[in-house]
This record gives sequence, structure tokens and C-alpha cells, in this order.
Amino acid sequence: MLPINIKLLCNNPDNDSFRKYEKIFSQRDTDTQIRDHEISCLKTLVGCLNLPVESWEGFYYSYSIPQIGKEFDLLRVCEGCVLNIELKSERIPIEEIEKQLLRNKYYLHHMREQTHIYSCIANNGEIQEVYWLDGEVLKTIDASTLGRVIVESLPSYMDDLNKLFKPSTYLVSPINNPERFIGRRYFLTHQQEEIKEKVLGMIDLRRHAHPILNGKAGSGKTLLIYDIAKRIANSGKIAVIIHVGIKDAGHFELERLIPNFKVIAIKNWHEIEDIDFEVIFIDESQRLMGYQLKGINKVCKERNKVCMFCLDPQQLLNRGEVRAGVAKFLSIQRNSFALTEKIRTNKELASFVKALFNLPKDASSVKYRNIHVEFARTEDEVRRLLCYFKDKGYEYISHTPSRLVSHNTLDSFSSPRTSHKVIGQEFDKVVVIVDNDFYYTERGELTGVQHPCPDYMYRGLLFQELTRARDEVCIIVYNNESLYKKIISILNNETFAFEDVTADTEESPSSIVEQLSFE
Repeated sequence: MLPINIKLLCNNPDNDSFRKYEKIFSQRDTDTQIRDHEISCLKTLVGCLNLPVESWEGFYYSYSIPQIGKEFDLLRVCEGCVLNIELKSERIPIEEIEKQLLRNKYYLHHMREQTHIYSCIANNGEIQEVYWLDGEVLKTIDASTLGRVIVESLPSYMDDLNKLFKPSTYLVSPINNPERFIGRRYFLTHQQEEIKEKVLGMIDLRRHAHPILNGKAGSGKTLLIYDIAKRIANSGKIAVIIHVGIKDAGHFELERLIPNFKVIAIKNWHEIEDIDFEVIFIDESQRLMGYQLKGINKVCKERNKVCMFCLDPQQLLNRGEVRAGVAKFLSIQRNSFALTEKIRTNKELASFVKALFNLPKDASSVKYRNIHVEFARTEDEVRRLLCYFKDKGYEYISHTPSRLVSHNTLDSFSSPRTSHKVIGQEFDKVVVIVDNDFYYTERGELTGVQHPCPDYMYRGLLFQELTRARDEVCIIVYNNESLYKKIISILNNETFAFEDVTADTEESPSSIVEQLSFE
């Protein structure tokens, strides 16, 4: 998105022309809904300050940070500072203004050493109030002071603003960034805040309930339930998170630094029977076995406590999880909340992963600048490529191996980070290896041969690995030319045609879950 001259924008004779002019000259990637009262408010600001036309050069209007969705009304990037002006067409509680400006400061202070942040209430042809965030304190100033700031803060950056915002700077993983999480160096989205308040309301009722949080990879599920758990723990009550995976160093660090905050690996779920907990959160609930779900719910019901389930039905790693059918069972329950905003996975990565697992029939215009695919014919070439990308900051995640059977040469490229060990975690850059164990079906679906551990699914393991990435992905294709060519075609936005083949029958959920009831 490019900056524009706000004065020239406001010279448009009607709102429809205003919108068209803004879209043309800002060159924004996505459409934005600019409402009539927002246009009126901006025109009031420009008209009342009555500054020279050149003073309004270099402003980004109605900018939204990619992935995160945080919006700013007016931004200007200067030599040593960034100027932000928020516009209001009516008065709102001063606490809300202060909260917004402090949040803006959090997002903007990464760009420049100083932040000049203001909020202006303008309607009915006049500026009614101007607020200035002085450090952490909100102050009232007159409109002429704001005018001088605009005149004196000359723009120094006039390129695409997206280049200055790296979403991973603001995205916090409680497991991978425990210090930032504990220090509250993050913000929840509006949707996350709404769900948080509803869940806390259920907990305050002090009776058995089972809220369910549903969302795809990157929607912020883990951050939200860990945030709620921290809130409970800080109130002096014990919050337990059952991690349906392997405990990581970050889990132990959270337990050490937050009193009353406990994380239990799913294999030790019986430990809850000896804990005087207030609430239980189950992360990656879709991977539960039926007996675990029944057992945990039984304990919570007997104690009249809340048990919150957090799941992504697509993240299934083995056939046992599919047969158990817990994901399907939880997805149809009441008290279900859906996180629809994707705050981690950017559009490019999401589009690529979707196309990789199901070859596209329709053309795409996505530019895959952060997806890398490399071909290696020998093990030595694979090792050299791995070293190269690891030196560039990529985290290598290997497929979880069988504990009993050595399968193929990929076992020699094992990593401390495997598909199962990174459940619930996230990294800026991820590199993976695929070989002849992967192929496309007649329907264009990426699948794999049978894993040495018959219960594991290569397709599920790879999906888990790739969806851990925030920014960039690299796939090293080891001696599988057919697969490599198809991935290159995806990156080239080519389309594929398939015969209409009947899909295989899905394994049905086990009777233990079909008989389960929360009532």
C-alpha cells in the first residue's frame, strides 16, 4: 500500500469518487469498506486545520497490518518518528481512546524510535477534541498543536508500508516465547477478547460447562486459552492446561514463572485427580482418544468445574485419532466458539498449503515470494541444503519416525523437532523434506505411502509441519521429480485437471465417542 496526499483525496466531490480515488492511488492489495461518516470526519479534520496542500503529503489512509488486521486511520513515516492520527466522528469514553492509542504505540514503536500518536474527534464541521499520548499518559491538546505537528513531521518513507510491518514481530507463541507472553507483550484481537469474556463468564458461574474453541491453524487458539489460563492463575486459582502432545521446554518455563499455572502432557492426564483446579483447558483436543475425553470430563463434572476444549479438526496425525472421532464429536456441541480471523498464517502460506495438498483446478494470482522448493538427488545434497537453510534461520522439522522400525534414508535426517514435538508451536521459517513416500492421487490429493508406524499418516505429519510457519517455508524434495514438478507448477500458478473419481470411504468414529454425552 502506498501513501497519498490527504488534501487531494478530500477534494473529491462525492464519496463514491473519494473511494475510487483512494483505491487507485494507494494501490492497496485488498478492498476496504470506507463508510460515509469516516469520509466526513476526515474532510472535517482537513478543512478545519486549513494547512497547505503539501503538508498532507505522505499519509497512509485506513491501513491494516497484514495477517493481524490491526487498523490505523492515518499514518505517516518520518525520519525518526511515526505519526498516527485516529479519527472519531463522535465522543467515546476516554478509557477507550487511551486503550486504542496505547495499543497503536505497541504496534508502531518497532518502526521508528519515536511515536507521535493522536486521536481527533471531528464532526458537524468542527474539531471537538484532540488527544495526545504523551508516553503512557493521555493528554488533551488544541487543534492548532496537531496542525503544527503535521506541518513539521515531513515524510521520509513513501514506499509500500507492508514492507515495514513484519507480522511475526507482534505474534507471540506462549510456548516458544514464554517471556513475551508472561510480560503481556501481545494483544488479543477483538474476536479473541469477546470469546475470552464469555468463557470467563462461564467460569464465574462455578458450574460444570464445556466451552469449545474451534479454529484453523494460525487463528490464535493456543494464545487465547493460555491467556485465559494465565488470568485464572493470576487470580490465585489453579489453571491446568492439558497438552495433547509432548511437553516442551516452554511449558516448563511457564510453570516455573507463573504460580498456579500447570501444564500436563496428555499421557499423564490422570494427574488432574490430585489437583485442586479451577478450570481445565485441553489444547489440540481433536487428538484425544475417547477414553481420555470421557475420563477428563467425568472428573470436571464431579467437581462442577469448567473444561474448555480447543481444536482444529484438520490437524490429525494418525489413524487412531480419525477413528476416535473426537474432533467430529466436539465440533457439533453447544457452547462452541469459532475463531475465524487468521492472525498467524499469511495469505501466501495459506494459499500454498491448500494448493499443495489439493492441486488447484482454478487459476490463482498469488505471488509465492516466501515459498522455496529445492530439488536434491543425493543425501549429500539434502544435507548441504539443510545446512544452508538452517543457517538462514529456518527451523527443520522432521517427520515423526517409528520407534520400532527404521524406514528409509530420511531417518538419517532426524531432528529434535518432529511433527509430534512441535504441536502447538510456531516458527518464523520452517524447512521440511519430502521424498518418494509422497505422491498425488488421481483426484490430485497429496498423500503418502503407509508409515512404518501403521497408525501415523504422512499427509497429516506434513500438514502439521508446514502449518507451524509464520513467514516462510522451504520444501526440499529428495529424488522425487514428479512431486517436484507439481510443486513448481503450483508456484507458477498453473491449474490441474482430474478425472471425477469417487473418494475412499472415511473411517467411522468409534462407538465410545458416539455414546459419549456431556449432559
